[in-house]
Amino acid sequence: MGNLMSPLKKPRSVRTRIRFEVEIRGSRQSFFAEAVDLSVEGLCFSSPILLVAGERVGATLHFPDGLQHSLSLEVRWTRTESGARYLIGAEFVHLSESRKAMQRLMCKIDSGEVRGLERR
Repeated sequence: MGNLMSPLKKPRSVRTRIRFEVEIRGSRQSFFAEAVDLSVEGLCFSSPILLVAGERVGATLHFPDGLQHSLSLEVRWTRTESGARYLIGAEFVHLSESRKAMQRLMCKIDSGEVRGLERR
């Protein structure tokens, strides 16, 4: 009986459900999407534009209090949502410094210092 877990598969990092605007800067266009959840390693967002798995884009996370956080993403998966929107899962393309900055940001979100958009 082989181990079903691949040794390269790291455990999923803790995801926090939080809504905020995400500015996506692709090779073809820039647009705004809305985050659904966030972790140190990645982001799930609702997008008006379909991105393809493997595509790399720049992203700026915009929080309601004016805090902004910029980094690169690589699209991992996409799903069609209702209303001509797409749910997109992306992994951050981290350097050690950007991972540390993301860990600090997640601590601020957990403590309530940084908040997302109010529920509609």
